[in-house]
Amino acid sequence: MKKNFIYLSFFGLIIIFLLETQLDLIQLSYGEFDHGGEISFIEIVQNLIIITTLIITIKFRKLLVEAYSNFSFFLRVSLVSIILYEEISFITNGLSKFFNAINYQKEVNLHNSNFLVKSINFDNISLIFSKINFSITFQFLLFSVILLFIGYGYYLPLSKKLRLLFLERKNSIYCLLYIFFELINSILRDNNITDGKPLLNHEFLEFGIYILFLKDTMDKIKSIKHKK
Repeated sequence: MKKNFIYLSFFGLIIIFLLETQLDLIQLSYGEFDHGGEISFIEIVQNLIIITTLIITIKFRKLLVEAYSNFSFFLRVSLVSIILYEEISFITNGLSKFFNAINYQKEVNLHNSNFLVKSINFDNISLIFSKINFSITFQFLLFSVILLFIGYGYYLPLSKKLRLLFLERKNSIYCLLYIFFELINSILRDNNITDGKPLLNHEFLEFGIYILFLKDTMDKIKSIKHKK
């Protein structure tokens, strides 16, 4: 019953975000400040979710280290900390001449690097009924590889002590939603199907990923407690 509720809540959230992307009823991803929309309601909630995940992880450090290892705990905390930094790095706007030259937002971060927005174009790809065009950025490739590694690293022949870094098996499939929606967004954009409007806003995809990380952290803690 609880499992079905979680699934229904998750997919209900997707439907809400799909509608909000198309209709922009309450402007969740709109930012009034000149930071590229970084200071918006959805961004604030994202950061709160990341901070909550980090706090919970550190709070249950002893439990997690006993079940896994100090090294995997360090990797998990480092990953969440890097994500948090990338999200709040808009405050570094214009602080570094070096990053002003290599970052299209002039911020000290990786995800807005100039080379990541470069794309690979695929033209006249044949489908059953027609031909389509789409493109994928190096940012999409990087994020996809990282997500697939974290999402499905549990299946790799690695020490069980390292599994804290990876998502639980039941959570792995949700990583594929990011890849699916980003590919759909690219097809819609490059074929002028929706006047450039995405099916699902990128900020909502990020929100879903952060919720997934929080859920996975709580699942791990609950699983360890259950085994004791």
